[in-house]
Amino acid sequence: MKKTFVAIVCVLGLVLIATNARAITIPLAFGDGRYVGLIVDGIPSSDALELGYVGILIAQTPGTGPTVNGTETYTRSALTPLPPVIAFLGRDIDAPLNWTVGTDDPFYILGKYGSSGSYVWLVDATIGDTITLQSKFDINENGGGLSHISGFSTPIPGAVWLFGSGMAGLVGIARFRRKGSK
Repeated sequence: MKKTFVAIVCVLGLVLIATNARAITIPLAFGDGRYVGLIVDGIPSSDALELGYVGILIAQTPGTGPTVNGTETYTRSALTPLPPVIAFLGRDIDAPLNWTVGTDDPFYILGKYGSSGSYVWLVDATIGDTITLQSKFDINENGGGLSHISGFSTPIPGAVWLFGSGMAGLVGIARFRRKGSK
C-alpha cells in the first residue's frame, strides 16, 4: 500500500511539474488565433449578464456579424469549435492589463473596453501563466480604454476525466493486489 501511495504521489508530482514548469505570458489581441468575437453596446451590470453575453456570442454562426440581439451587436470570428461557457470565474479591475491564470482548463476571457465594446478570447493556458491585454482598442474612434477583465469556465476537458479514471484504476489495482496477498 505504501508503494502504491508513493507511486501516485510521484506521478502527481511529475504532472504538476510538467504543467507548471513554464509560466508564460499570453498576449491577446483583436483578430489573433484565440479571438472569438466582439460585443458592442453591451454594458453588463453583473457577472451573470457577462456570462450570458459570452454564451450568445459563442452560439453565433462562425464568421458572422454584426448580428443584433436586443440592444447588443455581436460579431463572431471564424474560430471553431468552441466549448460552451458554463460559469463565471472572476473579474480583475485593479490591474486589468495582466491576469494570472488560475486553471488548467480552457476558459474564455472578456476584456471590456469602455464604449468600444467587449472583446472575447478562448484561452488554453496553464496555472501561473499571465494573460495580457492591450490598454486600448479604438474600433469606433471614440475611446475604449480597458475597464476590466472577466474569466468564464468551460466544461472539464476529456483529458482530465481520462487522467482521473486512470488514477482510480491504479488505486483499484493496488486494492485488488493487497486483497490477493492476504
